[in-house]
Amino acid sequence: MSALRSSIRSAITSAALHLPSRVKTGDCLVLSYHNIVPDDSPIGGDVSLHLRLSSFRRQLEIVSGCMPIVPVSTLFDDGQPERPCAAITFDDAYHGAVTLGLHACAEAGAPATVFISPALLGQVPHWDVRAGLGSWTALDRKAFLEDDRGIASPSLPGTVPQGALMRIANFEELRLIAVKENVSFGNHTFHHANLQALDLAEAVAEVRSTQEWLDMNFSEASVPFLAYPYGLAPDFAEALAASTRIRGAFRVEGGWLNRKRLVARASLPRWNVPSSINEDSFRLRLNGYLCQR
Repeated sequence: MSALRSSIRSAITSAALHLPSRVKTGDCLVLSYHNIVPDDSPIGGDVSLHLRLSSFRRQLEIVSGCMPIVPVSTLFDDGQPERPCAAITFDDAYHGAVTLGLHACAEAGAPATVFISPALLGQVPHWDVRAGLGSWTALDRKAFLEDDRGIASPSLPGTVPQGALMRIANFEELRLIAVKENVSFGNHTFHHANLQALDLAEAVAEVRSTQEWLDMNFSEASVPFLAYPYGLAPDFAEALAASTRIRGAFRVEGGWLNRKRLVARASLPRWNVPSSINEDSFRLRLNGYLCQR
């Protein structure tokens, strides 16, 4: 029975790959990644965030074979090509992402934006520690986001495998990659806070302090774009963007955005690429299927 189900699933996927594309003129798919790890490395913590290097390289190859990969900072510039495009982003600035991930992007000629929370630099993020301890259930996550406002606890005990690759990059590591061509840094709030649990004044302070930090330390690489921590856009997203002069802000849900029919730049869709996705499903999403608009 399992063999039959597998055969049916394979046939459906194969047929879907030959469907005409649902992608329209002016569409752009912003892909969201977190960490990139070696193929032979153990994975701990929140495993959905840690993608094997060979898989990431293959995905870059597939994307670049289908459409141009453009910098996030140019998404809304005049004179953009009419054809569909993609953009590559990394949340949190994991060490594996800023070394292995950005090196793979450079090899593929793909620009990439890393969204940084300065307070997390050099740390193993609390969500990986909690997941490694087996205490990151849906209820735990909900309570953490609402009660603790999504801010890391420096006293949380625990370890995860992989050493340096599982932690967030430190300042010196960011400094070394900031000078690379086609690398930019965006805003991920100062403390990786859940903005839905803050009021507008608190959220403005989180975003402004991060933008000031980026502009002071990495002026050439800094771009005025925000990625909401945990992918959660607050109800006051438009007011936040206006108060902080953010040019665009991304949630982690949805899929393709259309630059010609864009309504709100303060809550832009992005597709979070899970570590478990297979190549056929990845291709389907690039073709506009299985990915909300």
